[in-house]
Amino acid sequence: MFATGDATKPDSMYFDEIGAEEFVMLDEGFVHSRIFKRLTEASDTHPKILFQTSNPETLKNVLRDGVGMSFITALALTQNATGLKQIDVLDVDMPTFDIYLLSRDRAEVGPMSQAILRVIRDEWQC
Repeated sequence: MFATGDATKPDSMYFDEIGAEEFVMLDEGFVHSRIFKRLTEASDTHPKILFQTSNPETLKNVLRDGVGMSFITALALTQNATGLKQIDVLDVDMPTFDIYLLSRDRAEVGPMSQAILRVIRDEWQC
């Protein structure tokens, strides 16, 4: 999906409509940028990237300030998405992500780990 701080943008767009848009992106260390690059190459759509960051909160703040759009997962917008608009991509079969929580069989789970597990279970109702 796309995200923007511009409330006047449509609720959904075709991928080839983004060619004229300016983007702010998470940097190359994130899967978002690699997938975005593949999709732009496959569609021969090459939007201008104004800014890249390794900090998702910085990205969200830049978007809130009305600077460009971003390609981001819905999961990244589940917290602190106030002031951001989600824009669904219509024509691209968007990849899905599986998230696994692993631990050792005999690991002692302390209070901090228990709190983290509660947040994960509550968020994804597992």
